Amino acid sequence: IRKYDDMVGRADLLRPKPSLKEHYKTREIDLSKLLYPAWQLTDAQQPSGGPQSLAQSVPPGMCCRMAQDHELDKVIDREIVRLSVRSLQKQAKTVLHMPVRNVDRTVGGILSYEVTRRYGAQGMPPGTIVVRFRGSAGQSFGAWLAPGITFDLQGDANDYTGKGLSGGHVVVRPPKDSPFFNESHGNIIVGNACLYGATDGRAFFAGVAAERFAVRNSGAIAVVEGVGDHGCEYMTRGLVVILGEIGQNFAAGMSGGIAYLLDIDKDNVNDQMVYLEPVTSLEDKRTLENLVNEHYDRTRSERAKLIINNWKEYSQRFTKVFPKDYKRVLREAIADHVRTGSKVAGAILNDWESIAYQLNMRAINRKMAVPFRALLNEQTQQRYRQWLNKNLKNDSTFQEIAGVASGNSMLRMIKDDTSTAAMTGKEEVLVPRAQSTLKSGKSAEFDEREEELFQMAFRAQYMMWRKGHHRGTLQLMGSNVLDNKVASRLFKTATKEMLKRRISQEKQELERRLNDAMIPSAASAVPRAKTRPEEEIPEPQNGQGAMVEKAPVDGAREQLVSNFTAEDFVDSTPLTFNNEGMSMEKARQALDMEDLVSRPKSVAFPDKKKGFHKYEKEAHPYREPKVRVLDWEEITVPTNSRSRLYDQLLRTQAARCMDCGTPTCHYPNPQGGGCPLGNRIPTWNALTYEGNWKQALERLLDTNNFPEFTGRICPAPCEESCVLGINEKSVAIKSIEVAIIDYAFSKGWIKPRPPKVRTYKQVAIIGSGPAGLAAAQQLNRAGHSVTVFERSDRVGGLLMYGIPNMKLDKTKIVQRRVDLLQAEGITFHTSVEIGKDKTLEELREEFDAVLLATGATASREFKINGWELEGIHQAMDFLHMSQKSLLDSDMQDSDYIDAQDKHVIVIGGGDTAVDCLGTAIRMGAASVLQFSRREEAPKNRPDNNPWPQWGEFFRVDYGHAECHVMQGRDPREYCVKGVEFVPHDRDPTRVGGIKAIRMHWQKDPKTGRARMEAMPGTEKVYKADIVLLAMGFLGPEATTWSGTTVNVDKRTSNIDAAMGDFRTNVPGVFACGDCRRGATLVVWAIAEGRDAAHKIDEYLMGDSVLPRAFPESANPKLFPPTVSNPNPAMGMPSFRGGTHTGSGW
Repeated sequence: IRKYDDMVGRADLLRPKPSLKEHYKTREIDLSKLLYPAWQLTDAQQPSGGPQSLAQSVPPGMCCRMAQDHELDKVIDREIVRLSVRSLQKQAKTVLHMPVRNVDRTVGGILSYEVTRRYGAQGMPPGTIVVRFRGSAGQSFGAWLAPGITFDLQGDANDYTGKGLSGGHVVVRPPKDSPFFNESHGNIIVGNACLYGATDGRAFFAGVAAERFAVRNSGAIAVVEGVGDHGCEYMTRGLVVILGEIGQNFAAGMSGGIAYLLDIDKDNVNDQMVYLEPVTSLEDKRTLENLVNEHYDRTRSERAKLIINNWKEYSQRFTKVFPKDYKRVLREAIADHVRTGSKVAGAILNDWESIAYQLNMRAINRKMAVPFRALLNEQTQQRYRQWLNKNLKNDSTFQEIAGVASGNSMLRMIKDDTSTAAMTGKEEVLVPRAQSTLKSGKSAEFDEREEELFQMAFRAQYMMWRKGHHRGTLQLMGSNVLDNKVASRLFKTATKEMLKRRISQEKQELERRLNDAMIPSAASAVPRAKTRPEEEIPEPQNGQGAMVEKAPVDGAREQLVSNFTAEDFVDSTPLTFNNEGMSMEKARQALDMEDLVSRPKSVAFPDKKKGFHKYEKEAHPYREPKVRVLDWEEITVPTNSRSRLYDQLLRTQAARCMDCGTPTCHYPNPQGGGCPLGNRIPTWNALTYEGNWKQALERLLDTNNFPEFTGRICPAPCEESCVLGINEKSVAIKSIEVAIIDYAFSKGWIKPRPPKVRTYKQVAIIGSGPAGLAAAQQLNRAGHSVTVFERSDRVGGLLMYGIPNMKLDKTKIVQRRVDLLQAEGITFHTSVEIGKDKTLEELREEFDAVLLATGATASREFKINGWELEGIHQAMDFLHMSQKSLLDSDMQDSDYIDAQDKHVIVIGGGDTAVDCLGTAIRMGAASVLQFSRREEAPKNRPDNNPWPQWGEFFRVDYGHAECHVMQGRDPREYCVKGVEFVPHDRDPTRVGGIKAIRMHWQKDPKTGRARMEAMPGTEKVYKADIVLLAMGFLGPEATTWSGTTVNVDKRTSNIDAAMGDFRTNVPGVFACGDCRRGATLVVWAIAEGRDAAHKIDEYLMGDSVLPRAFPESANPKLFPPTVSNPNPAMGMPSFRGGTHTGSGW
C-alpha cells in the first residue's frame, strides 16, 4: 500500500477486532458476505454471449440485479400541478381535496418549483392554491412550500414536515372524528426536525411535534402544542409559540427570533444564549393572542379554544425566550438608527419589524400598500388633516417611507387609534391599522416636508424614551410617540411657507438633544472605566497590530443588561458629544458592556462550551516600547513555556475557540482572510485546551513546516476570518500557534527526521527563503537529495536579512531551524549566485529537477527630481545591511547605513516601512516620518469590507508605537506625495529634504476609479538626511535565469508557471513563492513551497505521497489569477507577513 487510493475496495485486508469474539452478543456475527473484496466482483466466468455488466457478472446474492423505478411520473405533486394549471397561469384560486399516504414524500416540492419558476421568490398571493389532504403524509410534507400555497392536512405527518418552508402555509390537525381530537396536545402529530431550515411562511400543528422542532428556523412563524428535545435549536429568526410541554435542551444555540412558552419548565431550557422574560407588555400579549386565535381558526384545537376563553389567566403563564445577542444587536441598532440614520441599522430593524407586521397585518394582502396615514394614531391624523390639500400627490406608501434613513423604520410602532394613552399617559401596544379602517374613502396626502417633520418628531420622542423621560412600553421596541405636548409644539404651523423654517428649527433642536444625551447609562455603583489621554496610541497586542481605540468618555458607566426596560435607562450622567458629533461606533466602543465588565483572560478550569463568551482575548504581549527600543531583542515578552500559569492562560485562550460548524479560519478567501496553509486550527486549539500538547504539535506540523516563523511574522489572516471575530475579538490563534511550537522545542520534541530510504534523485533549489526551505524539507522527506543555493552568506533569505531581529531572532529561531534541516540531510551552498557563479543550464545538467524560489526582490524606484542624491536608499538595502552588521559584529563594524542623529523619512507602507521605522529608532534617529499617499484608514471595518475579508481599518504596528513613544506623535503623514528631493545646504551632493504636496482622492467620473489630485498651496519641504524607499517590489530579479528560455509574464515580471502545477516552459524547471506569485505573505510562500515539492516528487517518481497545500492548489479556479500588485503598499500583503498599516504609499 503506497497511497490511500490503493486501499479502496481492499476489504480482504480488514480483520475483525479480537474482542468481538469475546462478547456473547457479537461472537456469532459474520460480516464476510458484506465485506466481499471489490476486486473479486468481476471474477465470475463470462458467458459465451460476450461481456456483461458488473451486476450481471457478480456472483448471485452479492448485489442488486433489478433496475429500480422510482415512479417520479406518478408522484402526487404531478396531479396537484395538473389540477392547479389555472392558478399557476392566472393566479386564480384553486381548492383541492386529496388523499395522502405515508409513501408520498416531499409533497409540495414540485408544485413549489412550478410556482417559483413562474413568479420568483415572491410567489403568489396567499391562499391561491389550497390543498386539503386527509391521511398520513410521508417525510418532508410541505417541503420548500412557496408563497401562495396552503397545505391543510387532517391526519399526521412524518419527519421533516415543512422543511425549508419558503413562504407557504402548512396546517396539520387531527381528523374531527378521531378519538383524540379533544386531547391533541397530548399526542404527537408530526415527526422530527419539522420546519428545519424554514425561511418564511406559517405552520400550525394541533398536536405535539417530535424532537428538534424548528431547528435552524430562519423566518417561519409557527404554533405547536408541544415539542420534544432540542426544540428551536440553532434558530436564527422567526417566531414560535408552544402551547404545551417542551423537551430537554430547548433553545440550545438559539441566536435569533423569539419563542413564547406556556407553563415553562426552566430545567428543560438551555439558557446559555437566551433570556427568559415574563410576558408583560401589551404588544407581546396581543401578538400571542393573534397567533392563538389564528391557530384556533385553522385547526379548531380544543387547546387553543381553552386558552382563548381564559385569556386573562393564560396570558400570565407565558414566558418569552429572547436570545441575548439578538436583543443586544436590536438595542444597538435602535440607538444607531435614531442617532445617525444608519441604513444598516435600519435594515436590521426593518427585518425585526417585518415579523410583527406579518402578525398584526394578517388580513392585508401582500401586494396591498399600507398608506402612511394608517400608521398614525387618531389624534395625529387630526393634526395632519389641517394640512390636507386635494391637489397633492398620491399617498406615500409605507414601503417608500421605510426607505428614508432618518429614524422612520420604526414608524409602525405608533399607537393604534383605539388607544387613550395620549390622554391618560398609559402604555399601549403599537399596531399599524389596515387601510380598510380609515374613515375617509379618499386617501389623505402629505408632502415630503411634512413627512420629514413627522420623522424628526418621532426621533425626538424616541430619544426622550431612551433617556427615560417617558416609561415607554416594556417591549424592547417600545415608544411613546407624539404625546400632546410634542404634537402641539410641532404641528401648530398652519402654512406651508412657514413649514421649511419650522423644519430647520426642529432639526437644530433635535441634533442638540441627540448630541446631549443619546446613549444612556444605567445608574449603578459600578466604578468608572479607567481612562487615558485621547491622543495616546495603544500598544498593539499581537503581531498584526491593534486598532487605535479612543478613550472612554469621562462619566460613562457600565450598562447592565439582562432584561432591560425604559426605567433602567434613566440617565443621571449624560454622555456628551463634541461639536462634530461622536459616531455611534465610537460611543459603543466607549460604553461597550463587555469591555467595561471585566472578563477573565486566564482561569484554572476554563469552560470550553462557553469560553468564547466568558473569557477575554489575550494575545502574546509586547514589551514596553520605552524598554524594547534599547535593544535588538524580540519585541514580545519572554515566556516560560513550562510555567503552569502560562499553560493555564493558553488553555483559557484555546477555550474561546467555538467549534463553529463551518470554520473559516483554516482556508483562504480571495479577499485576504483565512490561512493558505490549511492549518487545522480548531483541532489544535481543542488539543491545547485539553492539554494534549504533543498531539497539538502533530496537527500543527501536518500542514506547516515552520510554525516558529509564521507564529511570529505572519499577520494572522486566520484571525481576520475567525467566526468569533464577527462581533467579538477573534481567538488568539497566532499566539497559540507559536506557544505550541515553542513548548515543543523546550521539551525536546523537535528533532531531525532524515529519510530512511533515498531515491537517489537530485534536486536543486535556488533561494533559501520560506518557500525554498519548505520545498527542501518536503522533498528531503520524500527521499530525494536536496541542495539549496543562497547568494547571501547566511541561509534564510529575507527571513535572515529582510526582517529585523526584533521581530524574528536570527540565532535562536532562524539558525536553529537551518541547523535542523542540515541535520536531516539537506545541503546548503551560501555565497553562490546562480546566473553569475553558476548558470541555470549547469544546474539542469547536474540535477534531475530545479526549483526557482528566489523571491521578489526587485525594488521600486522613485525617480523624481534629485533622486540621484546620496542618502536616498532602498528600504531593503537599509534593512539588509543593518541586520548583517548586527549578526557579524553587533553593530560595531559600521558597515551599515547609520541613522543616528539624522532625520529619516520612509516613503511607503506595509511591513517594510514599519521595519525601517523600528530600525531607525533603535539607531537613535533624530526624527522619523512615514509618507503615505493613502488617506487615513477608518477606525473600524467599513461596510464594503465585511468579514471574513482582511480588515481594511486603522492599525498600529510596533514601529508606529515606538516612534510615538520616542517622538510624541504618530510618524505617519497621510495623503502626501513627494515631488522633489532637495539637496543639503552644506553638501549639494547629499539629500537635505523632500518637497511634498498634499493630495486628495477624487472619483473619476468617466472610469469610476479613485485618483489622486494635488491640493494647490500645500507644498512643504520636510527635512531629511536619509530617505528610505519602501514602495514595494516589482518582481523577481531576472539575473538567475537571464540568457535562458524561461518564460516571464510580461505584465508582472513574474515567472510564468501555473498555480497548482508550478512547471515552467523549461523541462525539469519549476518555480514557486514570490518569484512566481509576486510579493505576498510568508504563509503563502510556505504553502507554495509545499505544493511545488509535491509536483516535483510526482515529476520524478510518477506519483507522490507528499501532501498538497489546501485548498487553492487543488482548486485554483476558486481564486482570481495571481497578479503581482504594481504597488504592494497600497493594500496587498507584503511577502514578509504584513499588510498596509493605514499608510500605503
